[in-house]
Amino acid sequence: MDRVVATIPVNMDGQRRGLLRQAFRQAGMSIVQFVHEPLAALYGYLRTSENGSDLIKRYEDRLLLVFDWGGGTLDLTLCRILDGMLVQVANDGTDEVGGDIFDEELRNEVARRSLAEKGLNEDVPLLPDARKRLLHACEQAKISLSQRGSWNVYVENYYDIDGDADLEVKLARDDLEKIIGHLVRKGVQRIERLL
Repeated sequence: MDRVVATIPVNMDGQRRGLLRQAFRQAGMSIVQFVHEPLAALYGYLRTSENGSDLIKRYEDRLLLVFDWGGGTLDLTLCRILDGMLVQVANDGTDEVGGDIFDEELRNEVARRSLAEKGLNEDVPLLPDARKRLLHACEQAKISLSQRGSWNVYVENYYDIDGDADLEVKLARDDLEKIIGHLVRKGVQRIERLL
């Protein structure tokens, strides 16, 4: 394989595209075309669906919004099917409300609550990789709270102190919504603007 079609986030600028082209060249491949990730997802869905031809006919000349709200970005592509072909109408993308940002907001709030519950100051020393382990635990909490009413965020040996060095904070789904709700609203506003 020496020629590829590469999928990219909607907000990937020219410099980053150039670096990606260079990386592919170093791997012995050339990029023939870039395709925005949401459009590629819709194309893949239509191609692999048992009733893909029927879907294409059903959505002919209708606007379709495809969004990819992933870990790093929110990518939006508004497209239309014209004469059986997918046509991009408008795009928008941001890295301000990706899932990684959700996890960081959650981590910061859980850390704040833990400090308050233990009566510790913000300058309390942490063990190596403590914040990284907490970030992972918060990602798990975010996922779990989409299906459960509550979740216990627990990180063993978090604080570099004598005594109880573990971090443990119980979160409810309502807590999650309060902590990251502003990010969800910001993403929905981008969707509404594009529409």
